[in-house]
Amino acid sequence: MGGAFLHILNHSLFKALLFYAAGADYQQPHTCNLEALGGLIKRMLQTALLFMAGAIAISALHLLNGFISEFLMYSGMYQTLHLTGLSVDILLLFTFSGLAIIGGLVIFAFTKVFTMAFLGSPPRSNAIYLADETALSMRVPNFIILLLMLLLGFLPMAAFRIISPVTALFTGEIDLLMHRTASLTSVSLSSLIFLLLLGVLWLLRNWQQRGHSATQSASWGCGYTGGDPACHQ
Repeated sequence: MGGAFLHILNHSLFKALLFYAAGADYQQPHTCNLEALGGLIKRMLQTALLFMAGAIAISALHLLNGFISEFLMYSGMYQTLHLTGLSVDILLLFTFSGLAIIGGLVIFAFTKVFTMAFLGSPPRSNAIYLADETALSMRVPNFIILLLMLLLGFLPMAAFRIISPVTALFTGEIDLLMHRTASLTSVSLSSLIFLLLLGVLWLLRNWQQRGHSATQSASWGCGYTGGDPACHQ
């Protein structure tokens, strides 16, 4: 139950971030047609990265807050198996499978949205050339939300102290989630190690590329050289 409440809190953050970023995507090129977008990352880099962070979080991938709450729900269901009757075990297995399928569909959906809106070369319509990064006043709230998401992802115990009084209304135990400290600490530690590895790889790449001038070319199109098919319709 604590994982479910934490997931509600997480949804209030990364869904807000996604809506704000999607609103910025509409506010600049003035189109809601996803097939008319493409290549926005070259003109709205910060907005693209913010949308990608929200997509990673809602997909429950590692490093951000969505992973923590889904990890708690999965582990809670797993530990509840064999502690109740057969009918409840079957229901938990169906719930477990349903969450896994939904998680996979979410990853596919947001991969498609991000690639169609922000990636691709050339742009699919002239509206993209009118797009530019949004005002700072629109980006600052998004960065604040992203900071909160990172804090919940790396310091989940702080979030538990917020939701524990709510959980206690249903369970009667205010410290019900504190016994998961060890597992969550290992998750946070693995996230930090992953970030350190990324930083080391980035430094190694910069060191290896020193003295070489950067070149620009069209995006790789899986061997297709005729441009974007949408431009020829």
